[in-house]
Amino acid sequence: RREETGQAIRRFLRGKRTLMMGQGKPYITINSEDTMIAMESHAEWKPATRHVVCYMNSKLKEPESVDFYKGAIYQFTHNSPGRYNATQLGVLLEMPAREQLASFKEIDIWVAPAGTKCINPSDLGDMTDWRKTKVGVAPSRALNMWSDRIKGSRKQYSLRHLVASTIHSSIGHTVSKI
Repeated sequence: RREETGQAIRRFLRGKRTLMMGQGKPYITINSEDTMIAMESHAEWKPATRHVVCYMNSKLKEPESVDFYKGAIYQFTHNSPGRYNATQLGVLLEMPAREQLASFKEIDIWVAPAGTKCINPSDLGDMTDWRKTKVGVAPSRALNMWSDRIKGSRKQYSLRHLVASTIHSSIGHTVSKI
């Protein structure tokens, strides 16, 4: 089922990319920087193998790639006290430069009021309770693959698209279609 959800998200984003590019609007995909190192090694971290990337995809909240386009709706992947928490939603209203995204610099995201479960893009006119904040890379932490004696690490924005949810994670959300 996780693979089916991933495929559905990729189909949605491919369609969105085609639509945005067809309208001449900017659309940028940023891939994570995934690295690995042997446990107890003092060598330099090196690019992760596909096996390690797949393992990180199954264990980390941050996705392997994040797509940026004006109006994109995200969920944050961790808490940032004073800025946002992992249960809040955010919207990208101002498209950052490709260079800013590629170097993982902080970007501006509008954070929905706490408790917002659904964002209708056509209702973004009244944003009096929203606040603009900066979002950067998720905190780095090594992910241990004990059976392979490898550590993996991912550098990625602390955002994931709010496109699909499991029934369990969508409890309390307003859903227009199941």
